[in-house]
Amino acid sequence: MNLKVTKKVFYYFFLLLFVTGCSGCSKKYPEIKWAYTDRDVVGTQTQQMDHIDIDIYVDATTSMEGYAVNSSSIYSEFLDQMEASALSAWKKADPKFFKFGQRVKQVDRNEFLSAKNNPTFYHESGIFMNTYIDSVISRTDINRLSVLITDLFQNDADVNIMVERIKEKCFAKGVMVGILGVKSEFKGKVFDVPAFPHGFALNSKERPFYAIMFGNSGNMELLFQSLKTKPFVKENQFLIFSPFIIKSYNVALLKTKESKSITNLDKLANGVKSPFINECN
Repeated sequence: MNLKVTKKVFYYFFLLLFVTGCSGCSKKYPEIKWAYTDRDVVGTQTQQMDHIDIDIYVDATTSMEGYAVNSSSIYSEFLDQMEASALSAWKKADPKFFKFGQRVKQVDRNEFLSAKNNPTFYHESGIFMNTYIDSVISRTDINRLSVLITDLFQNDADVNIMVERIKEKCFAKGVMVGILGVKSEFKGKVFDVPAFPHGFALNSKERPFYAIMFGNSGNMELLFQSLKTKPFVKENQFLIFSPFIIKSYNVALLKTKESKSITNLDKLANGVKSPFINECN
């Protein structure tokens, strides 16, 4: 057989195999359905409700007594403002009041307000000896807003229990945690000085206490916006712990794939607008 003819036969033979093979691979694959969502970044936006159920817990242990110096202290004003903010931020609020330490006890409004300047509030038997914040954490609920007012005085073992309880009862169930620090006058004993195990007498114009919030981030932000009408509540002293990176964001197209230059220099100069970026700057 002629060599040129042989080469041509082999050429067409392999071409036929290639075409046949490709025709067998031409079956249609199912279309991929992409989930275009930002929920893993910003979470589900909470809708503002007209009604709120709010639980306010006051640490009634001995280390808190020093804040009850008088009715005009920042601590006293904060307790007043906590109730007022709940009533002004929502059309209808149902506040419940508690004192806690070794155990949790519900109190009426008058006893709650007595925490402003009545030392006996911090000496109730079965409560005043130890601060067990984890006992309050166990009562939190995504459908309620819980606020703990405390100096965060805990021993190392209690802190470990508290952290585990937050992970188990809050983060695992979608309950967010926020913390607000406030400074107030103080005249009393503190128990976080190692050289004074029975307490150190402190007289200070600026000792911090904390409002720890549990609930959804929308309710916490709404309460904070109402609280910060007071000059002693500072925005840079408020923090929400959330698994979501940002609250919201806007995306701007600065350059299409066909263009050879950036089409919107103004937006490039300003950057992508985001509440997270604004806060960080």
